[in-house]
Amino acid sequence: MAVKPSQELVPWYRNVKTIAIVAQLVFVALIILLVTILVLNVMKGVKTLGVNTGFGFLNNRAGFPISESVIPYSEDNTYVRALIVGILNTLKVALLGIVLATLLGISVALMRLSNNWVLRQISTIYIETVRNIPLVVQIFFFATVLFIPNLPSGVAALRLGNLYLNNSSGLITPWPYFSNNFWLWLPWLAIALALAIAAHIFRNRHLKKIERPGNPLWLSLPVFLLVAVIGYLIALAGSKYPEHLTVSADVDRGRVFSFIDENANGVFDQNAEKIAAKVPVLLEFDELTLEVNPQRRTEQKANIRSAFAFPRLKKNEYGEVEHQFVNADKTSDLRLHFFEFPSYGVVYKDQNGNGRFDAGENVPEGEDGYEGKDYSLQMIVKGFKRRVVTDNYGETRSLSVETATEPKLTLLGASPMVMSYPYFPTERTQIAGGTIFTIPYLALLFALTFYTASFIAEIVRGAILSVAKGQTEAAKALGLSSGQTFNLVVFPQALRIITPPLISQYLNLTKNSSLGIFAAYQEFYAVSSIVNNQSGAAMPVFVILIGGYMVISLTFSFALNWYNAKNQLVER
Repeated sequence: MAVKPSQELVPWYRNVKTIAIVAQLVFVALIILLVTILVLNVMKGVKTLGVNTGFGFLNNRAGFPISESVIPYSEDNTYVRALIVGILNTLKVALLGIVLATLLGISVALMRLSNNWVLRQISTIYIETVRNIPLVVQIFFFATVLFIPNLPSGVAALRLGNLYLNNSSGLITPWPYFSNNFWLWLPWLAIALALAIAAHIFRNRHLKKIERPGNPLWLSLPVFLLVAVIGYLIALAGSKYPEHLTVSADVDRGRVFSFIDENANGVFDQNAEKIAAKVPVLLEFDELTLEVNPQRRTEQKANIRSAFAFPRLKKNEYGEVEHQFVNADKTSDLRLHFFEFPSYGVVYKDQNGNGRFDAGENVPEGEDGYEGKDYSLQMIVKGFKRRVVTDNYGETRSLSVETATEPKLTLLGASPMVMSYPYFPTERTQIAGGTIFTIPYLALLFALTFYTASFIAEIVRGAILSVAKGQTEAAKALGLSSGQTFNLVVFPQALRIITPPLISQYLNLTKNSSLGIFAAYQEFYAVSSIVNNQSGAAMPVFVILIGGYMVISLTFSFALNWYNAKNQLVER
């Protein structure tokens, strides 16, 4: 006799699925109730204390300077812009720090795995030393021990081509800037990126189909560069300046202006409007005179007496140069010794008659040196020419001169991008053109890079050692070289192990950038602290600070987790 199944339904209050749903709803309701109670209590307490909880203060004038900024910023800007500058400064040090720390970490890990005893010991000492020294101490070391006292100042900067390095500015380097014609090139960059992605996908599928190793980048990168270059040339042909754009120079102030000359008088007056764009200008003088007073300079912990420093000139910026003393009667027996012709050197008296400068000859017996107005020195420059680029405020510093002939200004051709080169407009520490990576920025960047790289090196080393030796033996049995074995077999497998802990190191580096305040680098945390002190809106600033770091961290985490998931080994 067959048993028929019961047709009676299970009551809803005994249904397991229903009970689970109801339990979850009750739990969510309790959480919402608890959060509501907490929020109401906090709001009541805040109201009682009179604490500002609104965000309206963000539109107020900031009123404080920020030492360096990725985007234009002044004290008249709002708190919103100041906070944006802080976030960009954090990303500026974090993104480059991640790249440098990764490259250094991988290099140190390979050194520690090397068969060379010297390389192994150097890498071991580096790792065990650096990662056990607090990061704050390392920041102080780079800023106050390594960079500031051991680098020259002002126009005496170390120079490598168009790169300058000194302790008053930092690393000064040429830099490309967007012009007002960049929008003509932008669509071509988008097309180049789309074609490069398509080429990358096509090449990747083709390599898998033919079952051969290879890197799709060798196809996608040339495609991107080819289309981008073609697009740039087309955009260059169509680039032009706004109508009535004019350039002029104020020799007394040492300024070059780019402006819209509405009344067509060729002069920057009250009717003219500065153009906020990068405009390249060729500035020329048939002859100009610069004048300085020799004085004592302190360079790299050494006092240099009777030193003179004119604005630094490059060889291609002048035709002829002549130096002369203003007071010829008193200085007839004095000579000049150049550390760098024609701008920097010392005044001395050839006491032993050997025709060259010897130590001590720049300090007369019983005196401090050939210094002050009595020994004023002039540099007469003939055939001067310099390429300058006006900034986002429609002007730039040119050259502070004593006397000069009428300047000749030539507006150079319009283009989507403008390359700006650094130069010294005065004999002091100011610099114009290019871009500057300041000493505080470099100190924080180096400290974060060296500190984080010591941890990344151990992660990479452990991951490489975790790859079975049989993989290496099999690769060598197939005839692969040591380099091919590492690049095609060992490292791709180790990368799956490296990526997860590497995410934590990247996030740590980003959050550790908040220690930039110890190097006087104004990043997100430092700017937020100033905004909090000035506005008194502690809670809103605290929320913005947490939210900002959370967005940055989640963005890095999402991107790296996506890459990690894509490269995980798929098991059957």
